[in-house]
Parts: sequence; structure tokens; C-alpha cells
Amino acid sequence: MISGYNSVKDTLRDLLEKNGEVIDLCEYFPDMIGGVGYNELRYFSIGMNGEIEAESNNDHETEKGEDFYKSYVWEEMTDFEKIEICRLFSIIYDSPKANLSQSAKEKYGAKTDVIITSEDSLDHSKTTEGFSVKSHIGSPATLFNCSQTSGFTFEVVGCDEKGMHEINAKDTFLSIMEVIKEKYSLEYVGCRNEAFEQNIAFVDSRMEEVLSAAVLAHASYYGACGSNVKDVCNKVVELNPINVRNPQMFYSAKFKDFLFDSFAGMTASSLWNGRKRLTGGYIDVSRDGEMLYYRAMSDDIFGNYLFENTYFDRPDRGMCKNLAVAKANAYLEGRLLTESEENSYIYKNGVSGTKKNKKGDFGYVYKKEGQYFIDLNFQIRFR
Repeated sequence: MISGYNSVKDTLRDLLEKNGEVIDLCEYFPDMIGGVGYNELRYFSIGMNGEIEAESNNDHETEKGEDFYKSYVWEEMTDFEKIEICRLFSIIYDSPKANLSQSAKEKYGAKTDVIITSEDSLDHSKTTEGFSVKSHIGSPATLFNCSQTSGFTFEVVGCDEKGMHEINAKDTFLSIMEVIKEKYSLEYVGCRNEAFEQNIAFVDSRMEEVLSAAVLAHASYYGACGSNVKDVCNKVVELNPINVRNPQMFYSAKFKDFLFDSFAGMTASSLWNGRKRLTGGYIDVSRDGEMLYYRAMSDDIFGNYLFENTYFDRPDRGMCKNLAVAKANAYLEGRLLTESEENSYIYKNGVSGTKKNKKGDFGYVYKKEGQYFIDLNFQIRFR
């Protein structure tokens, strides 16, 4: 068991030396959101001064958006963050979750964080069940994580080189979508990743069409739309993208299935076997540290709960978006970016070595084989 700040710091340095001077926590925790997790603390690296740095968005700056990231050296991390980091790296090496056998995953569920045995006070019978833990300390807990493998690709019909740069120069995501709505149109191409495509097919063979319409709706492509899953679903009902006879019942059922499957183990990056094994439910940790226990009595009941208590979130678009914005501005100035300018957007130290995080890698127009495309991404959080 790793204990204490210094031992974790030494462990980080050892891991960094073995992993090319950068650690992506998502490699260890692709589905986990804890007090410090996927969307709060992302990368560890070794800075120019040799100090261990952590990339975090716990220090929110409203004008720069929720997913504005800053780098902190180890000594600048809060005591809470250090405690959570100790816990994370203890999990990597010692917890049942990190070394969970295939049979245990089958028994308790792929997203089990803790296995609890409870005893009935009357007949003293014992029950052992797996639970997922969701924490609201920091950013709201995530149900479905954004990654470079999630999301959808659309062709920007009618776009050309100049149009691409004019769009990308707008910088903010909603302003980019506004230009596309006014001057061009989007034509659906497909999922960005084969595993994601196959996984959502377990929900429905045409679920990618439903979800891609939902992502466009949340991006205000079809007009104003709220962010709650229920609101986005209502917009999809209006659109009826796959022309079903009873859209209200059909789409709400499919959204609930998707949410439940996401909770039960489905991700965008790894092929899923479709098993919805969830023996317990989840434990919700509030910002005040209070815990509530939600029991998954049935797929329908728990699916309804998820449907009423989650929302679509727009994650950070990453380094490639920033580079696309810089290239666009240079183009409109009648020049190309210099190599040093490009490197300042690509590498952490602005020169070479460790590259900056691509994060969700979406929300900018790019050219491929003479055509122009844009990738749209999403994540779903608990309210």
C-alpha cells in the first residue's frame, strides 16, 4: 500500500520515467470519476525545472469555462488533492478494482468501485454486492466519459479552404456551430471509433443516429436546447431522426437504456460484451461529504433515475483545436504559422518532447482527402 505524500511523489517520478515523462490517469481509470478524476486531474508530467506537475481544472475560472486547465507543481496541490492522489495510486497498485479478476467483473459489474457485504439485522443473512462511487467534490460526477474515441464525424457540406479557416477562427464552440448553420450544412458520416459504434449498437442498431442527433441538438444546431438529458431527448423526439411511429416512448426508452448501459460498464474506448451486471447500485458523495446510497432495484427504475438526474456536458476540445484556431488566424492574416509557433501549441514546453493533451479532440473543421469534416463530442454528468 502506498501511503504518505512523499512516497506517492516518488512513485509518480518512477512511473513518469517509465512512461515517457507523462502519465495519463485515463489509462488507469478510463471510467472512474472520484474526488479527483478524469475531468479534474488529468496528467502528471515532469516540468522544465524537474518538478512533478499535475494538470488540473479544480481552480475554476468562470470567464475561461469549466474545463480551463492549469498546471501545478506538487507542492501547490491542495491537501485534499494530495490525499486523493494517494488514494488513486494506492488503487493502481493494491485495490481489488485494479486487479479485479474476470470472474469478479462478471459477478459484480465492470464499473464496481467497492464490494460491500451487508448483514440483515433480523435474520442475519448476508449479501455481497458491487457498488459504483460517484463524488460531487469538485466537478459533478460523470456517467459517460468523453475521450478521443467517443463522438461522431460530420461532413461540412459546401466548405472550402477559406471557409474552414473562417469557421475555426471563431474559437468558441457555439459560434463555430452558428457559422456552420448559416453558411453550410452537416451530413452525418459515422462514429469516430469502431468500439464505440459496436457498443452503442447493443442499445439499438440505429443508436448512433439517435445519439448523433442528440449531440447536434445539444450544440444548438436545431435551435435552442437545454442540457438536461430529458431536454435533449425531447428535442430528438421533435426531430424523430429515424422516423419511428411513437417517438416519445421510443427515444426516452433508448436514452434510458444508453444511460443504464453506461453505468453498467459500457465505454467508448473498449469493446463491451453487452452484459448489464449491476448487483448493488451506487454511492453518491455530496460536496459536504455526506453519502447517499442508491439501490439499483431494476433496470427500469434505475434507468428512470438516471434519465431525470443527468445532463449533457461539453468537454474541453484539446490542443488540436487551439492549433486549428492559430492556423486560421494566421491564414486570415495572409501567412502561415512558423514552426516555432506551431510547436508552442503542440508541446508542453513549447519546443519538443511531451505533447499537450488532445483531450476530447473535437469542435474544429479539418480537411481530409479534399473534403471538410468536423467531429462533435459529448459527455454526460450527474446533476
